[in-house]
Amino acid sequence: MKRPLSGLTCLVILLGLLLVSPMGPAASVVEAPVHTVAVTGTGTTTYPSFSHGTTRYGIRTTADTGGVVTVTASTSDPAGRVFVDGSRAAGPVEVRDLDSGDEVSVIVRDASGSTAYSFVYLPARFPVLSGTADAGMQPGHTLMTLNPFSGVPARFMTAVDGNGVPAYLSPYTGNRHDFRRHADGTFSVSQDVALPAGNVILELDEQMQEVARRTTVGLVNTDFHDYLRLPDGNRVMMAYEPRDDDSGLFDAVVQEIEPDGDVAFEWNSGDHIDIAAEGVGDTDGDYAHINSVEVMDDGDYLISMRHLSVVLKVARTAHDGFAQGDIVWRLGGRLSDFDLSSDPLLGPCAQHTASEVTQPGGPTTIMVFDNGSFDVFPLCVDPGDPAGPAVGRTQSRVVEFVLDEETGTATVGRQYAPTGRFAHFAGSAERMPNGNTLVGWTNAADGIATELDPDFRPIWELDSDNGYGSYRVHRATVPDTTAPTAGLTSPPSGAVYEHGQSVVSDYGCTDRGGSGLQDCVGTVEEGSVVDTRTSGRHSFTVTATDGAGNRVTTTSSYTVLPASAPSSTPLPSPTPTPDPAPRSARPDAILAVGTTVVGDDVYGAGQRGRVRLTDRRDVRRVRVRIQNDGEASDRFTLSGPRSRRGLLVTVTMGGRDVTRALRRGTLRTPSVAPGRQMTLRVTVAWGQRRPPVRGRVLRFSGEADGTSDVVRLGVTAR
Repeated sequence: MKRPLSGLTCLVILLGLLLVSPMGPAASVVEAPVHTVAVTGTGTTTYPSFSHGTTRYGIRTTADTGGVVTVTASTSDPAGRVFVDGSRAAGPVEVRDLDSGDEVSVIVRDASGSTAYSFVYLPARFPVLSGTADAGMQPGHTLMTLNPFSGVPARFMTAVDGNGVPAYLSPYTGNRHDFRRHADGTFSVSQDVALPAGNVILELDEQMQEVARRTTVGLVNTDFHDYLRLPDGNRVMMAYEPRDDDSGLFDAVVQEIEPDGDVAFEWNSGDHIDIAAEGVGDTDGDYAHINSVEVMDDGDYLISMRHLSVVLKVARTAHDGFAQGDIVWRLGGRLSDFDLSSDPLLGPCAQHTASEVTQPGGPTTIMVFDNGSFDVFPLCVDPGDPAGPAVGRTQSRVVEFVLDEETGTATVGRQYAPTGRFAHFAGSAERMPNGNTLVGWTNAADGIATELDPDFRPIWELDSDNGYGSYRVHRATVPDTTAPTAGLTSPPSGAVYEHGQSVVSDYGCTDRGGSGLQDCVGTVEEGSVVDTRTSGRHSFTVTATDGAGNRVTTTSSYTVLPASAPSSTPLPSPTPTPDPAPRSARPDAILAVGTTVVGDDVYGAGQRGRVRLTDRRDVRRVRVRIQNDGEASDRFTLSGPRSRRGLLVTVTMGGRDVTRALRRGTLRTPSVAPGRQMTLRVTVAWGQRRPPVRGRVLRFSGEADGTSDVVRLGVTAR
């Protein structure tokens, strides 16, 4: 099991690839440049340890880290350059105001080309993950709802790469299960809610924004264990439905629901299961405990019943003498239609995620995550004595059962059963397009997930040192639909320069979409001299590009005055005049909330406006104007609110995103003439988590010539 690096520093060392001249054996061998990257901060560590080709890393944090890290990076190439968040770095760089999921970019340009690294700032208490990425893995991310299955409130919905570094993460409260991507590209996850619904299925778009909430139709409960979206638009959902009597029993219900909300098919275990003949253990009324449903290749349903230790094939339509809803066969349980006596582990026992993995032209093959059960709460049926007492089996496995429907026998095909590994509840097994199998171990102490090759040999493990697991794990690609940002400070739009004036470019780029910032390119390299030797109007552009190809460009325009013509006649010396009284700029911060304006001609008092967010989809837009009420033109330095938990605050100026620069207090306006103003457009929305009931105050200020002014925006979200 891999362990995180100790101490405060992850030293990322790119050991030399050898660049060999094609001139033959006598040619000289030149070592590639060596890169070092150290990310430090209060209570931080980084992972994974470096290996060639690894470009994404996680920054583990604590509550004391405070969104601040220091990046120190170098290359052994004397002509090489290092850029942190797109800005030239000549030494250690402090990056501030980092939020959960923000990425710190390090780009090294040297003789080996341009290499981009990304470091993801993780929330405090994010579990300690370690993975062992392998070239034979099914491409994509591993989707999980990480849960310590204890009283610890820190829970995370995430998609991680092979090293356990998130491409997407979102803290959640309550219980979420089965974060997955469907064939149509949408995502879903279950969320527990207050009764009577019990759970809802949240449908999410590629930006992980909620687009719909789904529940069963006309039933008391909706269950979280499984949810299908079929190619025809129908949805398959499940419920644990209490009986309308005093029995205390819960029936398992499967509903297929059409896009218009009509129920196309409903199946109830109470109509088909004889509890007296098939019941296995004392389950407090939950005699069936349905936990997965799948549509088989022939169109029938495949249903897993944990507390009956049985997998059912149920007729979805009438065929071959079976009416719709009839049980076609039972695999396992007390009334199994297949002889399982050849299986020393007694066939399915308290299993999860039954799926059909039949090969073309081959016999019907069913794969299950086969949990087993405690001896004190036995759920296994002995095929040699199916009507006898249930027995325990503290060994979990992933197993394929090969069915001979003519002879009524089931034999074990491939299986993976690491000695002693026992997940006594939940778990998953998923066949992937490349033939590998992804296994989720839920609460087993030996790991979160394993990937098996087609021979059922493990090629990848994801582990957690602090007891986290996931109800299921899925492999899918979470697309990066978030464009990077490109901020341009110098030259600012509208600037006017003397011919030959020394002006240095100042810009930067960031990204947090999961694919990492790959490039941040301006008209000239950041930190280089801007062209002021050519008179006239100029454009300066900065383009940020991420690993998914998302691209954004920011442009400013500036003017260079003509060079002064030399005079052939000496000019007389001017008559000295007394220096005029110094003139200065004076910032006036003004807040406009709808038609309400506060702060105009009020200095230093911190006038306040208010907005209220009443719904998760609610968005409020306000304007902050920084007006020059002084007597001289000047540039203003602007600062804005740090992150506020539960709120998503974005700020644009002149059409470009300046949120990060505003948080850092490094945003400078172009020169503002007396009586003129610059406008910040502020958008406030709910963040990934539900915001707190009590209000938050967002502070905006402008400063020049040692004077400043402030306005505040109070935000209440309920």
